[in-house]
Amino acid sequence: MADQTAEKLGENIDGRRFTPSGPRSLRAAQFRASRIVVLMKLILPALALAIIALIISWPQLIPDHTKFRLGDKVKNVLVAATDGLSMDQPRYVGVDEEHRPYEVTASRASQQSHGDDRLDLVNPQADLAVNEDEWMALSAATGIYDKKQKTIDLAGGVTVFHDHGYTVTSDTARVLLDKGMAMSDDPVSAHGQSGIATGEGFRIYDRGERIVFTGKSRIVFFPAQFQGGKPQGVN
Repeated sequence: MADQTAEKLGENIDGRRFTPSGPRSLRAAQFRASRIVVLMKLILPALALAIIALIISWPQLIPDHTKFRLGDKVKNVLVAATDGLSMDQPRYVGVDEEHRPYEVTASRASQQSHGDDRLDLVNPQADLAVNEDEWMALSAATGIYDKKQKTIDLAGGVTVFHDHGYTVTSDTARVLLDKGMAMSDDPVSAHGQSGIATGEGFRIYDRGERIVFTGKSRIVFFPAQFQGGKPQGVN
């Protein structure tokens, strides 16, 4: 009976020979392990390269909000650019020698480095207070603001407007913010309620309270300003 049982163990069961499952399971586990090792050899170097690339590019991805600010209330900061530092809508405020306020604004400002005292301005405007109620404003297409010297060199068409009601135009002008002065050696024209004037240059003193036309100058007063055959304001 025992012999018959032993013989039956070697026979086919439903036409199949019985083989132990242990060796097959072992081979499958070894195959899966080898696949995992191969995948890890591919994934780990790629992951390491991705981490290195992220570390290198991180300063460019996160802007530095600690850059130098221009003015006391400015909300935009100078950001690093390929040609230096730049800022949109800058604003600078200060006071002159007589503690009268002035303000410089522009659509854009740029400078070569943090230590540079000069700022290149696009569409600059300088507003200087004459008194509590009156202002003088100067605007141009471009300008160079010197923070140390407190001057602005305007170019590209300069317009000076004063609350007294007159306007002066020239190609260029220099503004001395501390002195409340503006000047130019380019041809100038002016018009206001009293008349019109032209000259080869101008000097504006005391924030527009006095204007001097230099070089060959010509002034035409409006008829309403004549009293007793003598124009007002002419000595």
